[in-house]
Formats: sequence, structure tokens, C-alpha cells
Amino acid sequence: MLFVTEKENLPDERIMIFYSRHTDEACFYYRVSKKAGDITSLGEEMKIITAHNTTYPSPFVMSDDPAHIYLCWRGINWHPTIAKLTLPDAQDKVSIVRSLYIRVGA
Repeated sequence: MLFVTEKENLPDERIMIFYSRHTDEACFYYRVSKKAGDITSLGEEMKIITAHNTTYPSPFVMSDDPAHIYLCWRGINWHPTIAKLTLPDAQDKVSIVRSLYIRVGA
């Protein structure tokens, strides 16, 4: 089983790790550290359900929008896809605010 992993530091300095199987599930998995900067304190595995298979998660927080996580991946028809997510709540759950795929080529 191959997982593709990427991490992002949240505005409160906790670490959030995203991972997915390689193209055979319509979801991402993630875990959030309980302590700022401490990867050894990861919480339970959580899941974000998507409409299409996913791979290569690339999360980031924009300096001018620190209230959201932006998650890019190869998704819909294997095109670049991006979702705007809420930050983790008290139970470490996130929600997709909006997703968009970028059609490349003709």
C-alpha cells in the first residue's frame, strides 16, 4: 500500500499531516498534532471524503487567509484540483468550503 504524505503547520503551530492512497480511494486521510510543533503527539486518523479518487496532497495556509487550509491534489479526471478547507475544530474535524478543478490543455 503506497501512501503519499505532506504536512502543513497550522496558524497555532500544530502540525497537520495529509496522506492518501495512490489513486484508488475517493478520500484523504489526515492527523493533527495535539501539541504545537510536536509530530510525536498526532491525534487520531481522520478522513475527508471527495467526489473522485485522489493522490499527491499538497496543503498550504495562505498568509492573507490564515483561517483556511488550501489543499491541492491530482483529482478530478487527474487534473489539478484545489479545495478550501476549514481549520480543524476542537475535535480535529475539517470541512470542505469549496473545491475547484483546473482543466489543463485542449
